[in-house]
Amino acid sequence: MTDAIVKARGLIEDERLEDAERTLRSEVESSPENWDAWFYLGVTLHQLRRYEEAMHAHTRAAESSRYRLQALYNLALTQTQAGDHEGALETLGLVREAGYADVDQLRTDPDLDPLRSEARFQDLLRSMQNEGEVG
Repeated sequence: MTDAIVKARGLIEDERLEDAERTLRSEVESSPENWDAWFYLGVTLHQLRRYEEAMHAHTRAAESSRYRLQALYNLALTQTQAGDHEGALETLGLVREAGYADVDQLRTDPDLDPLRSEARFQDLLRSMQNEGEVG
Protein backbone atom coordinates (compact mmCIF):
# COMPACT_ATOMS: atom_id res chain seq x y z
CA MET A 1 0.00 0.00 0.00
CA THR A 2 1.44 3.34 -1.04
CA ASP A 3 1.95 6.32 1.24
CA ALA A 4 -0.86 8.10 -0.62
CA ILE A 5 -3.30 5.30 0.21
CA VAL A 6 -2.27 5.31 3.87
CA LYS A 7 -2.79 9.09 3.90
CA ALA A 8 -6.18 8.79 2.18
CA ARG A 9 -7.37 6.13 4.62
CA GLY A 10 -6.48 8.46 7.49
CA LEU A 11 -8.37 11.29 5.82
CA ILE A 12 -11.40 9.01 5.39
CA GLU A 13 -11.26 8.04 9.06
CA ASP A 14 -11.08 11.74 9.98
CA GLU A 15 -14.09 12.36 7.69
CA ARG A 16 -12.05 14.70 5.51
CA LEU A 17 -13.61 13.16 2.45
CA GLU A 18 -12.87 15.92 -0.07
CA ASP A 19 -9.18 15.78 0.88
CA ALA A 20 -9.23 11.98 0.59
CA GLU A 21 -10.85 12.28 -2.83
CA ARG A 22 -8.15 14.65 -4.08
CA THR A 23 -5.41 12.33 -2.84
CA LEU A 24 -7.03 9.26 -4.39
CA ARG A 25 -7.79 10.93 -7.72
CA SER A 26 -4.17 11.97 -7.97
CA GLU A 27 -3.14 8.39 -7.26
CA VAL A 28 -5.41 6.83 -9.92
CA GLU A 29 -4.29 9.43 -12.47
CA SER A 30 -0.64 8.60 -11.89
CA SER A 31 -1.20 4.84 -11.40
CA PRO A 32 -4.37 3.68 -13.19
CA GLU A 33 -3.80 0.10 -12.03
CA ASN A 34 -3.63 1.05 -8.34
CA TRP A 35 -6.58 -1.03 -7.16
CA ASP A 36 -6.26 0.23 -3.58
CA ALA A 37 -6.79 3.78 -4.86
CA TRP A 38 -9.81 2.81 -6.98
CA PHE A 39 -11.35 0.90 -4.07
CA TYR A 40 -10.99 3.73 -1.56
CA LEU A 41 -12.02 6.32 -4.15
CA GLY A 42 -15.27 4.41 -4.62
CA VAL A 43 -15.86 4.29 -0.88
CA THR A 44 -15.12 8.00 -0.55
CA LEU A 45 -17.37 9.04 -3.42
CA HIS A 46 -20.19 6.88 -2.07
CA GLN A 47 -19.89 8.61 1.30
CA LEU A 48 -20.00 11.95 -0.53
CA ARG A 49 -23.19 10.71 -2.26
CA ARG A 50 -21.65 11.17 -5.66
CA TYR A 51 -23.05 7.90 -6.84
CA GLU A 52 -22.32 8.01 -10.58
CA GLU A 53 -18.63 8.66 -9.92
CA ALA A 54 -18.59 6.05 -7.16
CA MET A 55 -20.05 3.43 -9.51
CA HIS A 56 -17.20 4.04 -11.95
CA ALA A 57 -14.59 3.68 -9.20
CA HIS A 58 -16.22 0.51 -7.80
CA THR A 59 -16.32 -0.98 -11.29
CA ARG A 60 -12.63 -0.27 -11.76
CA ALA A 61 -11.77 -1.74 -8.34
CA ALA A 62 -13.76 -4.87 -9.22
CA GLU A 63 -11.27 -5.54 -12.03
CA SER A 64 -8.83 -6.59 -9.31
CA SER A 65 -9.07 -10.08 -7.84
CA ARG A 66 -8.10 -8.60 -4.48
CA TYR A 67 -11.10 -6.26 -4.37
CA ARG A 68 -13.57 -7.96 -6.72
CA LEU A 69 -16.02 -9.24 -4.13
CA GLN A 70 -16.09 -6.15 -1.92
CA ALA A 71 -16.06 -3.72 -4.86
CA LEU A 72 -19.01 -5.51 -6.47
CA TYR A 73 -20.89 -5.42 -3.17
CA ASN A 74 -20.14 -1.70 -2.84
CA LEU A 75 -21.25 -1.19 -6.44
CA ALA A 76 -24.60 -2.82 -5.64
CA LEU A 77 -25.01 -0.55 -2.60
CA THR A 78 -24.21 2.51 -4.68
CA GLN A 79 -26.56 1.46 -7.48
CA THR A 80 -29.31 1.01 -4.90
CA GLN A 81 -28.74 4.46 -3.43
CA ALA A 82 -28.68 5.96 -6.94
CA GLY A 83 -32.08 4.41 -7.65
CA ASP A 84 -30.82 1.81 -10.14
CA HIS A 85 -32.55 -1.14 -8.49
CA GLU A 86 -32.37 -3.32 -11.60
CA GLY A 87 -28.62 -2.76 -11.87
CA ALA A 88 -28.18 -3.39 -8.15
CA LEU A 89 -30.02 -6.71 -8.37
CA GLU A 90 -27.89 -7.77 -11.33
CA THR A 91 -24.74 -6.79 -9.46
CA LEU A 92 -25.88 -8.70 -6.37
CA GLY A 93 -26.13 -11.74 -8.63
CA LEU A 94 -22.47 -11.19 -9.58
CA VAL A 95 -21.61 -10.78 -5.89
CA ARG A 96 -23.19 -14.13 -5.21
CA GLU A 97 -21.34 -15.73 -8.15
CA ALA A 98 -18.08 -14.28 -6.79
CA GLY A 99 -18.62 -16.24 -3.58
CA TYR A 100 -20.44 -13.86 -1.26
CA ALA A 101 -22.50 -15.81 1.25
CA ASP A 102 -23.35 -13.43 4.12
CA VAL A 103 -27.14 -13.55 3.95
CA ASP A 104 -27.47 -11.77 7.31
CA GLN A 105 -25.50 -8.78 5.96
CA LEU A 106 -27.78 -8.60 2.92
CA ARG A 107 -30.82 -8.72 5.20
CA THR A 108 -29.61 -5.94 7.49
CA ASP A 109 -27.50 -3.56 5.39
CA PRO A 110 -29.45 -0.27 5.48
CA ASP A 111 -28.13 0.73 2.04
CA LEU A 112 -30.15 -2.16 0.61
CA ASP A 113 -33.44 -1.11 2.26
CA PRO A 114 -34.93 0.12 -1.04
CA LEU A 115 -34.57 -3.42 -2.46
CA ARG A 116 -36.23 -5.29 0.39
CA SER A 117 -39.67 -5.40 -1.24
CA GLU A 118 -38.31 -6.54 -4.61
CA ALA A 119 -39.20 -10.15 -5.44
CA ARG A 120 -35.78 -10.74 -7.04
CA PHE A 121 -34.06 -9.60 -3.84
CA GLN A 122 -36.17 -11.95 -1.73
CA ASP A 123 -35.47 -14.80 -4.20
CA LEU A 124 -31.74 -14.11 -3.94
CA LEU A 125 -31.87 -14.23 -0.14
CA ARG A 126 -33.86 -17.48 -0.18
CA SER A 127 -31.55 -19.18 -2.64
CA MET A 128 -28.44 -18.08 -0.70
CA GLN A 129 -30.03 -19.28 2.53
CA ASN A 130 -30.83 -22.66 0.94
CA GLU A 131 -27.28 -22.98 -0.41
CA GLY A 132 -25.93 -22.24 3.07
CA GLU A 133 -28.09 -24.97 4.54
CA VAL A 134 -26.99 -27.48 1.89
CA GLY A 135 -23.30 -26.51 1.82
